[in-house]
Amino acid sequence: MSRVETDSMAEIKLLKEGLRNEEIDCMAIKSAIHVVDRAFIDARYWDGLKVTLQSTMITRMKSNLKFELTEQRVVVENETNQGVISDHIIALESSTRPWRRIGFIAPDGERYHYLTNDFDLESGVIAFLYHRRWDIEKYFDNFKNDMANAKAWGKSRECIEQQSLLAMVSYILMRLFIDKKSADLGISDGDTTQKLKHEAKKSNYTRSD
Repeated sequence: MSRVETDSMAEIKLLKEGLRNEEIDCMAIKSAIHVVDRAFIDARYWDGLKVTLQSTMITRMKSNLKFELTEQRVVVENETNQGVISDHIIALESSTRPWRRIGFIAPDGERYHYLTNDFDLESGVIAFLYHRRWDIEKYFDNFKNDMANAKAWGKSRECIEQQSLLAMVSYILMRLFIDKKSADLGISDGDTTQKLKHEAKKSNYTRSD
């Protein structure tokens, strides 16, 4: 689904109200897995989607979210679950249904906790999917900061869509240029920290035949 929105709207409100009149409502797809930002945490909303459409969600845990640990799940020791340190069933104060809280240590040593109402996926897959969502998030960070696109050039949907596409193409061309010509021109190859993190993530999640 492609969607350009010009109105200011809270994230969870967009899901509840902003997509109702769309030709294709991504929230109406059955058995979908929604990997979302913490701003989309609304337990009752996701409980309803799971009951009606068998759709589930994955997000980062909020530090101020009130819950109780009710049961510890067994984490199978395999390649998929590398980095997973805990998998608990929890009772959220804002929900009458069970949820999962997954503890994970990333390759760079950072500790994370994920929240999901999906009880079928392995805990390592939950962590992997959220990390992939974060890669997409980095594009928007580059779009706003590295490419000075924090503000829209215009207010129409067409203008915003064109600005986004131009930024995407420009960024890809810039990265290709730096990758191919940085050594010849004696210029920096950019953010080496992010490059190392990306390479570590690839080596950690890519299986060789």
